Amino acid sequence: LVACGDTEDASLCPSYAAYLSVVQPVLDADPTGATAQAASDAVEDVVGAVRQLREASDGRYAQGVDDLEAVLDDLARTLESVEDEADYATWAPLVDDTIEDAVAAHERLVELIDPACVPDPDNLD
Repeated sequence: LVACGDTEDASLCPSYAAYLSVVQPVLDADPTGATAQAASDAVEDVVGAVRQLREASDGRYAQGVDDLEAVLDDLARTLESVEDEADYATWAPLVDDTIEDAVAAHERLVELIDPACVPDPDNLD
């Protein structure tokens, strides 16, 4: 569980934890076996978590959330333009730079929100 720094973070921290639980498997995945459709579905899942995070953050991290969402939207549009069953070799060159941008935007967002939502040292079970 995540403990929040103050009461304003009460809704932010659970949404942030949910975002991290959706994005981490995507970051850890080996895309080489994925079709364009599978990659697109994964991106859409992350976009949904980002939008939930936007609602919970009440604008406090708007720039970071906006930046990540914009890059993810670009990535989703590119993947949607590729044939659903296209393999990694087909779609990877189209999205490599955008994926790097998305990872960088994710890292910036983590740097912004992590200080507000840190693990509770008394409740690490």
